Amino acid sequence: MRMKFIWIAILLPWISVASYCNNTEHCVHAIRRLVTEQQRFWFGEQWKLICTDSSTYHRRSVDCYNPPELRHYFSVGNRLFRVKTYQAGYLQNLKIFPRIFFRPQSGTYRACDHKFIVNEAADTVIEVGYDRLPIEPYRARFGPEIRWPGYDDGRNYVVVFVDIGFGTLNYLAIGYPAYTQVLRKYVTSENFRSMVNPVAVLIFEQPEHLSISSIQLQTESELFNLPRFMLENGLENGLIGLNLILVSYDGYAIEKQRLQAVADNCHFLIEQRLHDELPWEFLRSFPLNEMDAWLSVEFHQPEQTTYVCCKKLKNRQTSVNLDPIANNHTPSLAVRNVPTISSLRISENDVSYQRNTRDFLTFATLENKYALVLFNPEKSILHWLITDIPSSSLAVGHIRNGHIITPYMQPIPTTPKSCSSYVFMLFQQPRSTGPSLITKFYNENHQLRSAQCQKNCSARRSFDVCEFKSFHQLRLSAINWMNICFDLYEAQRQIAKLSMNFSSNAQQLVKIQNRSGLPVNIALQKESTFNKRYVENAANNAHQYIDPEKEICAAMGIPRNDDFCEGRSMLQKYNPLLIITIILFCLSTTVIS
Repeated sequence: MRMKFIWIAILLPWISVASYCNNTEHCVHAIRRLVTEQQRFWFGEQWKLICTDSSTYHRRSVDCYNPPELRHYFSVGNRLFRVKTYQAGYLQNLKIFPRIFFRPQSGTYRACDHKFIVNEAADTVIEVGYDRLPIEPYRARFGPEIRWPGYDDGRNYVVVFVDIGFGTLNYLAIGYPAYTQVLRKYVTSENFRSMVNPVAVLIFEQPEHLSISSIQLQTESELFNLPRFMLENGLENGLIGLNLILVSYDGYAIEKQRLQAVADNCHFLIEQRLHDELPWEFLRSFPLNEMDAWLSVEFHQPEQTTYVCCKKLKNRQTSVNLDPIANNHTPSLAVRNVPTISSLRISENDVSYQRNTRDFLTFATLENKYALVLFNPEKSILHWLITDIPSSSLAVGHIRNGHIITPYMQPIPTTPKSCSSYVFMLFQQPRSTGPSLITKFYNENHQLRSAQCQKNCSARRSFDVCEFKSFHQLRLSAINWMNICFDLYEAQRQIAKLSMNFSSNAQQLVKIQNRSGLPVNIALQKESTFNKRYVENAANNAHQYIDPEKEICAAMGIPRNDDFCEGRSMLQKYNPLLIITIILFCLSTTVIS
């Protein structure tokens, strides 16, 4: 937990801001002081302490991402000017303080298997700066307005945005503001971290010789080298203004970096939610900060059209992806079949820091194996357990390449209208060359591997995930979950099961009648092998469970109106076999009496 507290400390300066700078001289002085501080941002002393130490305990690649060219620079000044020893002379000509204003727009985007909706009030204006609250990447996706006292005095300026954390050029324009020519279109900082990332806004006096055709500029594939840019374009003494845009994080930036295979921090959204809400008791002592990956769970819902409880249910065949951020309910129809599980992870190797995504999209090393569990935390029921899943198989959704200890048991409540949560957990196993210790523990003689535990059994009903993790020395890698209710889909299935059980007795009577060719009451009298007591019990059961739909629908809180829906008998409309059953049992009672 030590690392987590260090990162939180980085955020405190921005949370405690009480007033804003409104005096140019004071603002310039504050900027000069801020750029020298090595504990202000994520790439400072804290990063050096955690990510360059020989110990890798609790070290996650997403926490330690840092472009190789910038790893030895720990302050804004060091990284901006690529010097290990920053000198005040680099900013000796500062005399203006540019003010920066964003106009965020509403929109939607999809990230981490979730649809985000961002609503902004009309004409919203957000001022940002070194002394202002951070802005989310999605709200800052359109270029800002920049101004300062006297900025429209007829002179031309060069405006440069440099992402200090990622080392990229995010905007470049000359001839600002009257004759602005954009050489590099604006892009927002795609900050995937929970820590603030600074973007420097630099203002240069533009030399008369500088034009769009003469300016020297690096390619987009290279990290931006500000000193080189200044020297090549005669700007080494022209830096007169500086401010910082503090950029926080959001799903938009996390997904962007995830798709580029730079870093995957979707799991942080899960970690944050679980830490704040603690929906299950076991989380109070669970190390959520061990998570290092996102777990994708996709169910394949079949096409179905049916009637139940006076309602028509019609569903097309579709894929259902679990969305723990939304925390919605998943239809029970979708979870009847085994889902597709995948988790793509990005290597921590140095190659993963290269700009070309083709060079660093790799799977975790093949020595890594994982265990997957699906359980009900409220009732401690184990629904699924697979061990020794190779990371390469996990990346492409082939988890059955592991060892199935307990097969998939449908995670659906058994009581009408009740709901339960079901949690998927992915654990990294201790490395081993052959079958792992956990797989050897759950050998063929283990109770969970017995024939009785292919479905529900007592061994499944006492699962303790904390004990499971501790005993097998596992490390938490990813979490996902779903909320399932005994809904109308499950009601329809249970009604069908009860109806089939009820109808089995009728089928016996039909066989008797077919053998004799006589009316059922006469046939029963002549049937020498017919067990009268069996018929009597069947008849009593028939009267007791004459309409399972009525009973279940009432339990669902959807009572039927005297067995009629829209003026037609549900039995006649949807289950003619029940009609035959009732008639045959009524006839059989005349024989019994």
